Amino acid sequence: MTKVKVDVGVDDIRFGKPGAPCHCPVARALRRVLPNDTAVNVYHDRVMIGPFPKHKRYDLPPEVSGFIKQFDDHHLGLLPFSFELDLEMNS
Repeated sequence: MTKVKVDVGVDDIRFGKPGAPCHCPVARALRRVLPNDTAVNVYHDRVMIGPFPKHKRYDLPPEVSGFIKQFDDHHLGLLPFSFELDLEMNS
């Protein structure tokens, strides 16, 4: 496993789409740290990375889950943040 820092920025929040697993702010930020064309689907408590059915599931930290729920419910007043996630990265 590799610890990856994910920075969710202002543009991720501004251009992210509520309720859209592939286009929420966290998915946008994750795509920047993953190899090109990696499929990313973010849900309230987990992220699925890679093509179905060979994707890998990773649980999200509680603060990220809270952000996603707030984004999907309100989409107002959220600030940029960073988090770390342990991922299996192919060399």
